[in-house]
Amino acid sequence: KYDEGIEHLKSFSSNDLLVQARAYALIGDAYMEKKSVEDAITYYKKAADYQPNKTFTPVYLMKLATAYEVAKDNKAAIETYAEIIEKYPDSAEVINAKKFKSKLEGMLGE
Repeated sequence: KYDEGIEHLKSFSSNDLLVQARAYALIGDAYMEKKSVEDAITYYKKAADYQPNKTFTPVYLMKLATAYEVAKDNKAAIETYAEIIEKYPDSAEVINAKKFKSKLEGMLGE
């Protein structure tokens, strides 16, 4: 029932910055499950860009980077991992961001 979930979440609106960003991320998750990666990327970007904060934004950026990898856009994935490393160095996601960025850079010979 991913389509129903997507439609429900798209019609959802909240002034609460954490709840609205989470709704965007959930839409992205549903699109990933449906293998609609480009749509997932759009919503993960919305989640990451909506009132950025040090707790949740790195999580959404990791989802975005993963979606870029699935879409075979390794350059965008590397840039997204770099954003986590640079802007959110104290986040729990930074360790994996460094690891995955290095792996991709090795694959691209950078």
